[in-house]
Amino acid sequence: MQTLYLPGTKDECLEVYRPQKSELNMKRLKILMVVPYKARDLEGHALVGYHLERKYGHQVIYSNGYGLEQKILVHAPDVLVLDHLAWNFKVEQAKLAKSLGMKVVVLPTEGLFQDEEGAVRRSGKLHNASHLPDKYLTWGDFPRRALLKEKLMTEEQAISVGCPRFDFYRPPYLSLIRQRSEFVHEIGFQNTEAPLILWATNTAYASRNAKLMLERQTRKAKKPMSEVRDHIQDHRIQFEKHSELVETLAKRNPHWNFVIKVHPAEWINPYLKLSERNPNVKVAFDAPIREFLYHADILLQRNCTSATEAWMFGKPVINLEVGEYRRPVRPEYALGNHQVFNVDETEDAIAQYLDGLPISTEQQTVRDAFIQDFYFRIDGKSGLRSAAAINEVVSPESYSDVEIEKKERISAQKRIEFEKSVDARLSNRFKDFLGIDRETSMRVWRSWFRREAADNAGIFVAEPEITSDMAEALYRRFDGLTGAVTTAGK
Repeated sequence: MQTLYLPGTKDECLEVYRPQKSELNMKRLKILMVVPYKARDLEGHALVGYHLERKYGHQVIYSNGYGLEQKILVHAPDVLVLDHLAWNFKVEQAKLAKSLGMKVVVLPTEGLFQDEEGAVRRSGKLHNASHLPDKYLTWGDFPRRALLKEKLMTEEQAISVGCPRFDFYRPPYLSLIRQRSEFVHEIGFQNTEAPLILWATNTAYASRNAKLMLERQTRKAKKPMSEVRDHIQDHRIQFEKHSELVETLAKRNPHWNFVIKVHPAEWINPYLKLSERNPNVKVAFDAPIREFLYHADILLQRNCTSATEAWMFGKPVINLEVGEYRRPVRPEYALGNHQVFNVDETEDAIAQYLDGLPISTEQQTVRDAFIQDFYFRIDGKSGLRSAAAINEVVSPESYSDVEIEKKERISAQKRIEFEKSVDARLSNRFKDFLGIDRETSMRVWRSWFRREAADNAGIFVAEPEITSDMAEALYRRFDGLTGAVTTAGK
């Protein structure tokens, strides 16, 4: 056992663990892990994968959510790690894996649900699929209690582990954050000492085709139509009101720097024009929000997970209740933030915090209680707890050699059948005849019919395929910090 002291962490230290050969699994099992959005989810999932590989000796394969059925058959993993079961196609993917003898684990990437119904829907309630996961890793006790209350899962099936990406909000991972001057300059600001105001958007459907979004949510997620309509309407109001507010503040206060951190599920298209009109406004995307929160002086947002992430850094958070909304904010969540209802109140609040207004004791108490209930704990070990839970489902007691051999045999047969069915498709036979790559879409008419602009103005892909090089680059950074930690904690 060694003790590693990290620069800049004062008394913080981390025990470094070097596993003995006898502690590693005799068989190197395969784990297929779905990473929905690279910017938001890859770091946290790669940390889980890092521990699965370094501590437990498994092989982790990362993937975006596209073509997952084929990837399940090609890789024949021992464990499929999904992000949720709220959509019908996610449920079908889980069923396919189970039918092949694979284990299924749900590791959420979105865990802040401000009501019990939202929490249980994520587990597959509306699809009668909550029984499918071998392990369901909730961020905190609030969603876990909701699952147990409705008897959707057993106590052994649903466990609280925290959120792996929040490990980066604590030592030793804080040392990965760059200096403020370097970070702000990279965003595009010349004055790196100016106040930095961060606006985290949270309106994924505001600039999208409302008819398509309504159809998708009602058909694939089985949500009531009235609920989806309210959701879309709130997004449009919030986008309109908040955009107007931020632009007004930027024009009134040219000495303040504003950064628009666009939600990973939201297109950046409408925000680019706002930035073009205002030299002290920049648009940020395709990067984790962590560094933005760490260096920002104040966060502007409404009803977003980013507020609770800012709490982890002790930052002032202004909740923009500007506009009329049908979906309310949870009272405990609201109390952790500073509520404003118009642009003048927002400007006054920003000025007060920039002048040194502290987070009150009452507000901090609310924040601490909320984080504990919804996120379990922020201790830098959620990735370890997640890896331990995934390893448990393939321990010899849970996953025998006979089961592994059966899984391999069935998967191989299903893969052959699948490849034959793909070859027989009329569209593929037509492409083969013309010498066109099968991955090339022939449905040009669909893009025209939907009349939607190119995703993210064609600048970047929010859901790219996750390569092994991406994961290895992160692993090397983790190696430089910690090696592997001895225990995951309770």
